[in-house]
Parts: sequence; structure tokens; C-alpha cells
Amino acid sequence: MSQLNASSIKDKKYTGYAYDLETGEYLYKEVHREKWQAGKHISSTVSYVNSDGKVIVKKQVTYGSNPLMPTFKMTDTRDGYLEGSNVSGNLVTFQAQRNDMEDLKRKSFTIKNGMVVDAGFDYFVLTNWDKLMTGQKQKIKFGVPIEQDFFNFRLYKVAENDNTVTFRFEIDNVLLILFVKSINVEYFKKEKRLYRYR
Repeated sequence: MSQLNASSIKDKKYTGYAYDLETGEYLYKEVHREKWQAGKHISSTVSYVNSDGKVIVKKQVTYGSNPLMPTFKMTDTRDGYLEGSNVSGNLVTFQAQRNDMEDLKRKSFTIKNGMVVDAGFDYFVLTNWDKLMTGQKQKIKFGVPIEQDFFNFRLYKVAENDNTVTFRFEIDNVLLILFVKSINVEYFKKEKRLYRYR
């Protein structure tokens, strides 16, 4: 695995665009800003901007010693939807509410190997890149704050071409898989960078 010179990594900004899969209608854009320090990704802010140019969702992510389990908070300015996680030592506390009329729910868990939450997913992919590329299925306990729980998922390669590779992220439960749609995440192979998901 190639390594970057720590001093060469600077703060980053990039934008992603979301479209309706059936109609192709433009929905919103995601403006990502990453803060790096001494070669380490320490935080990100994400603004979700609708077609009218209004910020509809804001997210703040802070990375600690375990990049798979960041502290984060996401809020929807339209209805007060909120979800997040707070990591302290070996504990992670979920907080969530479906709207601003609902009381904020909290629940804490002891952090164990294989646990991932929110933007930690990207670092899970990078950490397990070589295994995924050889076709090995990787198991993930993915945290869903709005449900106040962790769920078993699996991630595995389903397609590859000269430039990109596609992994499928699906729930690892024979009953829930009937109701929870899988997600295909596509990465640029050379840069090991997320290209799109659907």
C-alpha cells in the first residue's frame, strides 16, 4: 500500500451531486470540507444544499483515535431530524430524534471490534481494501443512531473495471434483507476514493 507524505496532505473540499434514480431529477448537492492536521484527517463538515441553494442538512464529523467510530451530528433544518454519536473512551452514545416535536433519545454501547458508524464506513473500506479486492466478504456492525442500535451488515465486491470497483453493502439477516435495500458503493481503484453510491 502506498503512503503519502504527511506534510503533503492539506485540507480538502469536494462536492457530490444527488439525483433521483428513476427520473434523473437533480435533488441536492453535498459540499464536503475536510480538515487535516499533521497528515491526519481530524474532522469534516458536510452541507446538503437543495436546488434552490438552501442548506437543508448539516453534518459535523470529528475523528478520534478510531476512525471507524467518529463523533458526529447531523441535523435537518426542515423538520428538526437529528442523529449523531458521541465517542468517549470505550463508549459510544447515540442520540436521535425524528423531528423537533420528538424527545431526544440516547443510548450507550461499549465499543467492540467490527463496529462502524456513519463516515467511519469509508475508513472501513480503506482498512479492508486488499481483502475486499480479493473477493472476501467483510462483516460490519453498523450503527444506526435513529434506531438506537447496531446491525450486522456485510460488504463484498460485485463488479470491477479498469478504473472503478463496486462493493455491495447489505444487511446480514435473512428476514431484514427483505425490507432493507442494499447499497452499491463504487470507488476509484487508483485513488481508493468514493465515486458514487446508489
